[in-house]
Order: sequence, then C-alpha cells, then structure tokens
Amino acid sequence: MTRYTLKAIVAATAIAASGAAMAQITIGVIAPMTGPASGLGIPAGNQAKLWPKEIAGQKLNVIVLDDATDPTQGVQHAKKLVTADKVDVLMSSVATPVAAAMAQVAEESATPQIAWSPVAVPAGKDKWLFRMPQSNAVMGHAIIEHMKKQGVKSVGFLGYSDAYGETWLNDFRPQAEKAGIKFGPVERFARADTSVTGQVLKLVSANPDAMLVVASGSGAAMPQMALVERGYKGKIYQTHAAATRDLMRVGGKSVEGGFVVSGPAVLAEQLPDSHPPAARRSSSCSSTRRPTAPARATSSPATPTTPSS
Repeated sequence: MTRYTLKAIVAATAIAASGAAMAQITIGVIAPMTGPASGLGIPAGNQAKLWPKEIAGQKLNVIVLDDATDPTQGVQHAKKLVTADKVDVLMSSVATPVAAAMAQVAEESATPQIAWSPVAVPAGKDKWLFRMPQSNAVMGHAIIEHMKKQGVKSVGFLGYSDAYGETWLNDFRPQAEKAGIKFGPVERFARADTSVTGQVLKLVSANPDAMLVVASGSGAAMPQMALVERGYKGKIYQTHAAATRDLMRVGGKSVEGGFVVSGPAVLAEQLPDSHPPAARRSSSCSSTRRPTAPARATSSPATPTTPSS
C-alpha cells in the first residue's frame, strides 16, 4: 500500500502545485486512531510514519491527526490543515463518513483529498477527491457473481447505519435484484453498538440463503458471531472493509467458512502465476483495482493491508 499511496501523493501534489516550484510538500493525514474505526486507522497512521523524508527531491512534511471516527472532528482538522498549516494534500479517511464530510472542505479549498475509503459524494463535488479503494459497486459485483455460482437465491443485509452501510445498500440491492436474487430483510446498526441481537433474530427468522455483513475491521466480527450464535446456517459474506487480521482475531471459529471480498493486495503472496498482478508479487501491494472473488475466511493470519470502511 505504501508505494501506491506515495504515487498518488506525487500525482495529487503535482495538481496542487500547478507547475510552481515548491520548497516543501506538506501532507495532512487524518485517520481514526481512536473510536470504532481505530482498527483501520491505527495501521493507516503507522503507515504514514514509514514515508520517506523526500519525494522527487522535495522535502516531505507530514502532519498526522486523529479524527476519532467522528465526521465533525474530521472536518475541524481538515479546516485547520488547509487554512493554518497550508497543506498541499489531505489524506483522509479510512472511515467513509469522515471522508465524506471532509470532501466539502477539500472542494471549497481546492485541496486534493486522497481518500482511503470508497466515499460517495454528489456529482460534480469530487473534482478534488481521489479514492484509493475499489468502489462498493465493483466489489458488490464480485460478491453477486460468487453468490450465483453458489446457488444463492436470497440474501439478507446487516450493515452500518452510516455512509458506508448506505452506499453498500444502494449499490448492492439493484445488482442483487438484477441477478434474480431476492434482497432482504435489511437491518442496520451503529458502529459503536456492542450487540445486534434484535437485528439478527429478525434476519435468522427470515432465513435467507446468504447474509451480507457490511462492517469493518474488528467490528465486522461481532455481527457474524451473532448470526452463528443464533444458529444461522447459510452463507455469510463480508465486504472489503472486513479483510483484516482483526476479523479472524476477534471472530475466531465463528468467522470460519465465511466469504470476504477483497482486492488482490490482501492475498498477494497466494496469487497464482496466471493472475494479472502476479508479476508484481515481489511488492507488498498491487496498484490493480480489480477485485478477487470472495475467499473463505479462516482463523489463520492474512496478509496485512489497509482496508477502508
């Protein structure tokens, strides 16, 4: 992820500079080091510490701030970075709700924003927004194709009641219906919730062939564990925000046998030679945006990555 991130920074900085000479490149990194999305934000913050001191001969100044998984705090940090610190680029956030809120600051200040999340903003409001992950629609297509091969005829939805959950719901539902897969029931929960018992009871009662869990990091384990504890025997799918060690560390045996969709970077060392990114296997990441088919989760550690939610 680091090399691809730096390439994106160089490109965004070039846009911001518009050909003018720069003595220093200042990058504002805003990530959830605390709060519900900290399982994703801490690795992102640590990643910034590995960046070089120079890029293309220009000194690199990196300012890292904690948005606490709070859109309001993220916006406050963004405003400070563009006005007081005069950053050339904003890197934010792995939490979709925070990145979405900050996009307006980037738009108004004409500051490139490189988002670690598949954030959706109104048409015409993304001139300065560059998204690193695959879109939810792209990943949803991979899940639908896998479901069709597995003979899934109905799917329930259990996801975050925020921007990440909403975009997945809006992107996935029409794809499922187009594929002839009955969609529903739909149940939502907040990132900070510690239980989804009520939602799970309704879903298990409906007993669809499969469940789509839309959550992130360690938070993705709790709803799947609840489904298993309540006796659900169908197939359970997770989004690319769940493709982390935390899912297996927290979920343990309860997440075994589930399916997780992800980009090839997560399984770079396991890709066959016939896979397009195989030629770049020596790198810890691939710049490809093509998703892999959902893979079964096991309790064995996966290749680390920087997913988003």
